[in-house]
Amino acid sequence: MPSQIRQAYGINDITFGSIVGNGAGQTIAIIDAYSDPTIATDLHAFDQQFGIPDPPSFKRVAQDGTTNYPPVDPAASLSGGNDWESETALDVE
Repeated sequence: MPSQIRQAYGINDITFGSIVGNGAGQTIAIIDAYSDPTIATDLHAFDQQFGIPDPPSFKRVAQDGTTNYPPVDPAASLSGGNDWESETALDVE
């Protein structure tokens, strides 16, 4: 549950001066290897599951600033779900 994660890692206590470090009104960039073509729908499903409003914007950008995304993790079909797509989903959620 997101509230348990925030408490366990002390995220509730993060501040930047007088700004609460909860991500509200902030741009958050996450850099991961390979591509996760379903990340936007994965994030929406996560938000729905936990009653979190969808972010005001979610933009997926390739390393060169375009939509020329890298391929998906080639090890995905061999790893039984232990792949970069799963890691990206965890990072974004």
